[in-house]
Amino acid sequence: MQKLCAIWLIMLLLVSQAWGATSLQYTLPGSAIVFADTGGTYTIVFSNKANGTGAVSAQADKNSLATATGAMPSLWAGHCQLSFSTGPTMGVTGAEYYIAHALSDGTGQDGGVGTSSTTITTDQRRALTPIGTLPVYNTTANTTMTVSFRNIYIPGRYFSVAWWNTSGQTTETSSVKHRCVFYPMSIQGQGS
Repeated sequence: MQKLCAIWLIMLLLVSQAWGATSLQYTLPGSAIVFADTGGTYTIVFSNKANGTGAVSAQADKNSLATATGAMPSLWAGHCQLSFSTGPTMGVTGAEYYIAHALSDGTGQDGGVGTSSTTITTDQRRALTPIGTLPVYNTTANTTMTVSFRNIYIPGRYFSVAWWNTSGQTTETSSVKHRCVFYPMSIQGQGS
């Protein structure tokens, strides 16, 4: 009887795969969260930051993105833009970008960075999760350079964005040119 059940189950699985519909995977970009000096969803200082200094954003809360079951997007994409007051050297790393994760209640941030927009130390940045760098590809002063990051894993409800200036120059003084825009990238299963 057990052999008959096992054979029946195997046949059923083989047949269902042959006649079953293919399930395609798509990405459904969500609403943007903007990290900026002014006019963003969350504040972070990019303007007039000297080489060898960094900043962390006010802590973001993904709760507004939660579904009725409490599920929140964990996969994100980021697009960051920055400009320097003096033209940096071609090919150097202009900036490093990081995520500071927090516990489920919003406390216990990586590197002890807190929940407000503030400066960070080089030791604090070592405790953060790197997401990418901005390579200098334009040496003209006050020219915005942009870089994108994909597949940023942010599983918890609370997080902050941080960055570190490695350009050898000071960032341009501007409250509107610098920013990081993050989009949740939810995976969607589709039948064909």
